[in-house]
Amino acid sequence: GPTPRALLQQLAPTPPPTPTPAEPSEQPQAPANGLVLATRRDCWVEWLVAGKPLLRQLLPAGQQLTLEVPETGGELLLGDAGAVSLRFRDLELSPPGRDGQVLRLAVPWTTQGEAKKP
Repeated sequence: GPTPRALLQQLAPTPPPTPTPAEPSEQPQAPANGLVLATRRDCWVEWLVAGKPLLRQLLPAGQQLTLEVPETGGELLLGDAGAVSLRFRDLELSPPGRDGQVLRLAVPWTTQGEAKKP
């Protein structure tokens, strides 16, 4: 009979071809510097760039929001750090803090040590 590997190959869907990354200037609608924020519970969110709040709102549970992070970075204020998950490029914080914790977070955050300049 067929080996399990052959069966697995039949069952496994063929992966879609990897899209070639476009230049950032060509695709402003899909920012490479997008901070993706997803809420598990209602959470107050403030997004500050250069000290100016660009966003101040209560995000209801189950929402997903993409914020564009400028080269200079930004600052996120979360009313409930346990209620959200954050993803920026290949960095993920889910959740970034404890339930009910008010958290100020510099974006991009670093997983270890200093921020690496490209």
